[in-house]
This record gives sequence, C-alpha cells and structure tokens, in this order.
Amino acid sequence: MTHKKDFSPNEEVTNQSPLEENVQKQPDLSADEPKRQILKIVLVGSPEVVRGAILYSYLTGQVEVGDWSRMTPHPSNPEEVMSMLSRKVRVNNNTTE
Repeated sequence: MTHKKDFSPNEEVTNQSPLEENVQKQPDLSADEPKRQILKIVLVGSPEVVRGAILYSYLTGQVEVGDWSRMTPHPSNPEEVMSMLSRKVRVNNNTTE
C-alpha cells in the first residue's frame, strides 16, 4: 500500500524528481580543483629572432605556431616586433602545471 503525502498550501511545489533533488544536494567539489590563471608570454626582438623563437617553441613540441599572435611593430623601436602567447595554467599550492 502506498501512502500519498498530504498537500500543504504553504509548501513549495517542484517538478523535480527525487534523483534531481539528490544531485543538487551533492557538495561542490570545484573548490578542491586547481584554479586556472592566464599566463602571457611576450616575445620582443627583430622579426628573424621572434620568428625563430616561435619556430623553436613549435619544434620542441611546446606550442603550435598558430597559437602566437601576429607579429606587430614594437611601439618604441621600429626595428623590433612583438608576438604574444596566452595560456591558461593550473595553479595549485603556488606552483603551475
């Protein structure tokens, strides 16, 4: 025999199943996960040197060539260019991974 719960007009009615309610009660584990911060690497030098550093980072398997920004003229030295790489890194106990 099943018992029906008495309805109270002051009780909040939800359309959630007991499973959905249980999932929502689970603790938030994201606080235990490492946080991510943005690391920016900037290359500044002659076009040949910056191109070489980008190629070296690719050949050593660190970064894809297309991950670097386009080379732009350095604002205070017209003979130099700049290129930037932004990465999200995990930060955990003052170390990066």
